[in-house]
Amino acid sequence: MKKIEIGDWTANPALNLLERNNETIKLEPRAMDLLVYLANARGRVVSVNELLCSVWHDRVFDDGIVYNKINQLRKALDEAFEARHAIETIPKRGYRLVVPVRFVDEEPS
Repeated sequence: MKKIEIGDWTANPALNLLERNNETIKLEPRAMDLLVYLANARGRVVSVNELLCSVWHDRVFDDGIVYNKINQLRKALDEAFEARHAIETIPKRGYRLVVPVRFVDEEPS
C-alpha cells in the first residue's frame, strides 16, 4: 500500500501511522481507511452516505461513527494547520480534504 503525503504528514496505511519529523501518531484502522478514502477523492466533497458505504461497507447505520472518526483525524492532522482544518465540513453535503495530497511510490525492498 502506498504512503500518502498529506500536508506535512506522511500516512503509512499499512501500519496505520501518521508520521512527521520525529512525531508518530497511531490511528485506528477505520480512521486510516477514512483518511485514505478522502485522499483518493482528491478534494471532492464526499457525503456521509458514501463514506458509510465505501469505508464501513454499510455495516453501521449511525452517522455518528463518521463524525467521530473525522474528529479523530482532525485532532491528528490539524496540529500542522492551526489556522484551518485539514478536513473541511461542507454543511449538508459532506467532507473534503483541503490540504495538499501526494501519493508516494514505494521504494523497492
